[in-house]
Amino acid sequence: MSLLRFGSIHCVPIFHNRIQFAREVRRAFDALKPDIVALELPDIYYSDLLQGIERLPRLSLLCLRQNTSNLTYIPIFPSDALIEGLRLARENRLPTALIDLAVQDYADPLVHPPPLPVPDEEAINSLGLEGFYKAVRHHLPHPVQLSVPDQRREAHMAARLNDLQQRFERILFVCGMSHWQGVRKHLADGKGELGEHTLESVDAPFLAKIGPKARPALLDEMPYLVLRYELARRFGLDYHRDALLRKLLQDARNAPALKEEAYSPRELRNILQYAYKLAVSDKRVSPDLYNLLLACKQTLGDDYAIEVLDRARDYPYTDPDKLPEIEFDPNEGFWLGGRKITLQRRLPLPLDADSQRSWEQLKITRKKREELPKGSMALWFFFGFYSHVPEDLILEGFIDRLGDKLASEAAFTEVKTQPFSGSLLDGIDMRETIRNHHLGKIYVREQTRRMAPIGTWVLIFDEDLSQERYPWAMSLSAEHHNESDIAFYASNPALHPVTRDIIRAHYGALLAFKPALPLAHKLDGEDLMVDEQLRKEHLLRLAIQYSPQPGILYFAREAPEPYQFERARAEGKQLYHLPLSRVSQRQLKRIQRFHLLSHRDIRKIADDYI
Repeated sequence: MSLLRFGSIHCVPIFHNRIQFAREVRRAFDALKPDIVALELPDIYYSDLLQGIERLPRLSLLCLRQNTSNLTYIPIFPSDALIEGLRLARENRLPTALIDLAVQDYADPLVHPPPLPVPDEEAINSLGLEGFYKAVRHHLPHPVQLSVPDQRREAHMAARLNDLQQRFERILFVCGMSHWQGVRKHLADGKGELGEHTLESVDAPFLAKIGPKARPALLDEMPYLVLRYELARRFGLDYHRDALLRKLLQDARNAPALKEEAYSPRELRNILQYAYKLAVSDKRVSPDLYNLLLACKQTLGDDYAIEVLDRARDYPYTDPDKLPEIEFDPNEGFWLGGRKITLQRRLPLPLDADSQRSWEQLKITRKKREELPKGSMALWFFFGFYSHVPEDLILEGFIDRLGDKLASEAAFTEVKTQPFSGSLLDGIDMRETIRNHHLGKIYVREQTRRMAPIGTWVLIFDEDLSQERYPWAMSLSAEHHNESDIAFYASNPALHPVTRDIIRAHYGALLAFKPALPLAHKLDGEDLMVDEQLRKEHLLRLAIQYSPQPGILYFAREAPEPYQFERARAEGKQLYHLPLSRVSQRQLKRIQRFHLLSHRDIRKIADDYI
């Protein structure tokens, strides 16, 4: 016997303001083809609710004033299952019964139990609604544990449903997840009892529109998903949360501020997979906004996470109607008509496993933007060209790791095997130990590098080093003994100003000397002025000529010409080639982009913009 049916009543138990339950109401409506829709709402608000529904997709609150600054409200959102039931009945010209009882001060937080540890609603896709209800109902309060107002409401709803059963053959009943068990018990015992409405305000209820900043604060779902559900509903499209989360990541990738990043589909796929793993660790089926932003932040950084956040929280409908507007300030709360107010929901909060967690805890930093005035380009001719220290550290760490990658190549590693004599060295040589088992000895391996110490790095990020793509040739000296002297060909920084004191460019090729060169051998821009067809060969010639160590690492897609290896050996140097493919594209893009500052003092504020 179905737990969701009683006589002619088919119940859809819901958590409020969740798109999945609105979809379940729609699915049950199409399958049952009911004669009437019964909803857990008081009938005294029927006309006000209809006015709010006519305004959709613009969002409204039906406000019930309890005192000057305290408002109880019923949300009229596309994502709410009760509103979906009312809309379906109106669109299909079916009667609607609002059968709940209006109770005084029902929104008092003491009336409702705390959020319960139950599965998120996306589990319905695999369990079905009834399977989901079976999994959840053991965590719900027993009818006798409910408050007196809730018990009165359930008895009233049971009495109304008993009356409807006498007149209709198929009744679709939509109510809160925690109420169906009590209503069903009243129906089974025949103990339903009609009550009298207790008006919750002296003043008449009124509709209020929601300002742009208040929308994300009041919608329990991502506004992005709520809007897409409304569009899917209006145009008869399928709604798939997983596909929409992918679309959200793609929309953020195409943001103008991230155009140069060119994030790949694989990177977006990795983010989504990571977000689902985070959801599983939180005992969820599908990632929420917190999971999604954490995955973005830890994978592609704050800049991308900000773009995802802005789109996830955007509900772009303008609202020209002349209604009282509720706005939100993160520091001061909600405001109505210039007065600070307290909002309390008449419907209970969704039963999330962790209601205290919020994306604000992630501390995603939004970089500052500066509007550049006309004529500011002239200021860049007076730049002192100071590097951005965090990028220096990244570059120095990168070139050091390139040497480690080269050393790990089999061609540059020599392995010696010897009997164990007090140290395991680089591990036991199992093959040699088994081969000499009759001797009763253990053999160990010792790995040694067969390569010269690296003193110069030639990094060719782009094989096309034409003047058009990389017109800027420059050298920078190390500021301390742990830094490298560098020379580079880069893109035009005038095309990518960040502020009047910060410019951005991309390396096409980079030459780095470590330790830094003596003063007599320092390079300047004139040393890099050669024909664009000879730039790669010229950097390699400078590396062979000035390298402070015998080893030279050439990091490029293609290996140097054979004569370059001979030339290096003739100078007493050893040239090594490491393919560009040994490093991920994301890391290469991170290294290629760099910033220069006009003054040393700008380093104090550069992190706010870079």
